[in-house]
Amino acid sequence: MTTVKVNGAVVNMKWAYGRFGYPGLQPNETLCDVTLEVNGEVKKGSGLAFKTENDHFCKEEGRKYSLRRAIADFTRPERTLVYQAYRGRK
Repeated sequence: MTTVKVNGAVVNMKWAYGRFGYPGLQPNETLCDVTLEVNGEVKKGSGLAFKTENDHFCKEEGRKYSLRRAIADFTRPERTLVYQAYRGRK
């Protein structure tokens, strides 16, 4: 799990990959769970990304697509915080 603090908000991001035997996922799936805490208010999202048979496995691509789906219901300022945390996680 990756925890990043951005502008007073706490963002938790976790990825799971079916390719590495995560239970409940097919080998071609990447799961992203995001928790955003701003001023005591917690918002959660989950997204799943798939790859086709002809695609090559790439962790970073799976992370991007699953993250985008996980935060699809967040407001624009909330998505901005999550993307800032995603870029600054390393």
